[in-house]
Amino acid sequence: MREGQEMPGYLRAIGVAMLAWGLLGVMLLRRSDSATAWGWVFAAGFLAGGIGLVLARRWGWPLALLEAVANLGVGIFEIVTGRANPALATVILQLVPSGLAMWGLFTPRSLAWLRARPPEVGPAGA
Repeated sequence: MREGQEMPGYLRAIGVAMLAWGLLGVMLLRRSDSATAWGWVFAAGFLAGGIGLVLARRWGWPLALLEAVANLGVGIFEIVTGRANPALATVILQLVPSGLAMWGLFTPRSLAWLRARPPEVGPAGA
């Protein structure tokens, strides 16, 4: 196996956290009277990115990055506009996890795994 071919374990941990976050979002949205389409989009994105990383699929990396950046942006927007109530909860529940996920996605080992080419498969019977 070439260098960078194996996915770092912390990416799988990020995937598990994203799955948990997505499932929590789905449960809360099902109970909410004010669920929006964007809430469902976020929950589906967390689930898709989490599944991709848990299964060690490279397509999960950009989905995880998109969700982390979007969650970070929403958290900052809520704090700046005063919609975050309380702001500390937004920091703990949105900004810190998103920042940690982005840090994990951009470590050298993660980027090496992302850039590695999958093993080439030869013709059948060769």
